[in-house]
Amino acid sequence: MIERASLPTASDDNFAAASRYAMEETYAATRRPVEHASTLIPDAYRDANYHAEELIRLWARSWVCVGYECQVEQPGNVLVTHCGDQSILVTRDKSGVLHAFFNVCRHRGSQLLPADTHCSVIRCPYHSWGYSLKGDLLGAPYFQGHDVPPHAAERFRNRAEDQGAFCKDDHGLLPVRIERWGGMVFVNCDPSAACLAA
Repeated sequence: MIERASLPTASDDNFAAASRYAMEETYAATRRPVEHASTLIPDAYRDANYHAEELIRLWARSWVCVGYECQVEQPGNVLVTHCGDQSILVTRDKSGVLHAFFNVCRHRGSQLLPADTHCSVIRCPYHSWGYSLKGDLLGAPYFQGHDVPPHAAERFRNRAEDQGAFCKDDHGLLPVRIERWGGMVFVNCDPSAACLAA
């Protein structure tokens, strides 16, 4: 189903063009026998509305190969990649298990890592929240005032009181589905999609 918030509205001049991107007849010529087939319509390569619909219908719901297992061969290796317009972290934890997460801190939404790295803790550059390679929140400095230096205690006191009960277990990295096949790493941003084998 198309999420209309990301596409032109019915009053938009481009609505009719965007709607045809979802129609079977738009692609009929690409499905003919190869000697009679044509390529995708030119809009597939240049139209912003086509791109928006492709992000929703394809990239957000499909299994996408984002790298190779050898890129995250050792525990602590982190691959920073993209699936459509989403930045993704692929990690290998200390037990050798692969994980994938959206590359965004749960505190203020900052990008966690800009490039591939090797680490034992994924640390946010903004407020230094730290996450394990399994995505668990390990520490949230300054969030409740526990780590505040004495000279700044008054400034953080009211903020800490407003936070109420805070449980680190509820604020781990947001997971992305991940599977392996033939030495390749695949991710899928849709939690309800069928498994890769299907």
